[in-house]
Amino acid sequence: MRKRGAALALLSLLAAAGTMFGVAQAAVPAATLGTLTVEDVAKKGTDVNAPHYTTSAGCPADADSYNLFIYGPGVFEPGLIGTTTTDVGIAHDAGFPIFQGLSFKDIAVDNQGTVQPGRYDIVANCVDGFSQEVKGTFTMPLWFTDATHYTVTDPASPPTTTTTTTSSSGHTSTTTPTETTSPAPETSTTTSTTESATSTDPGGVAPTDTTPRGPGGDTPSNPGDKKLASTGVPAGLLTLAGLGLLGVGILAVLVTRRRREVARSAWPE
Repeated sequence: MRKRGAALALLSLLAAAGTMFGVAQAAVPAATLGTLTVEDVAKKGTDVNAPHYTTSAGCPADADSYNLFIYGPGVFEPGLIGTTTTDVGIAHDAGFPIFQGLSFKDIAVDNQGTVQPGRYDIVANCVDGFSQEVKGTFTMPLWFTDATHYTVTDPASPPTTTTTTTSSSGHTSTTTPTETTSPAPETSTTTSTTESATSTDPGGVAPTDTTPRGPGGDTPSNPGDKKLASTGVPAGLLTLAGLGLLGVGILAVLVTRRRREVARSAWPE
């Protein structure tokens, strides 16, 4: 009786170990329908976040529901439910959003575990809501760099550098990537010097007459000029003529007075 009990106990232990081994070795489903993406603000986050994902296409026509599982190290190895089966927002002709029901930390705690650093695979399954048969999957990876912080970029991948060089001919060569180093474009500075030479040497520049001409081409007299204006008769002749007239006048007066005196002397007394 004791041998039989021991044998049954041994079989139970072997079965449990086999079950645990099988669960631990659960493979991550392949992406048969496309990929998942997250919004930019969720590309980096922490264990208390519950991101929402967007599928790259719709579910097949024979799938009326979907769910979401998370695979990773520790308690996440067999795949833990992130979103229970639902048909809310499902689409068949375009991508649709899937909201993670709990944060990574809460999912781990509900399964008596913790978040551990490593790669995690997010798997969305399009399923038949009644039979739970999987009709196709969408997947995406993310990495916890420690027990708290995650990123959608593989931290083990080497960073690529984008260098943009603009030549003077206008051709631009670009190499794509993550860390960007953009040298400042070459700037050509042209200094234009205008030399304005003004000669003040009177011997090197011919004088220019700026005095306006009169109607006949004559230059009008300068008000500051002390010379008399020319009238056509020399001033000396005018002076002599004036003196002559003055002498004639004086002579006429003398002759007249002389005649009066002679006439008076001829009167009888």
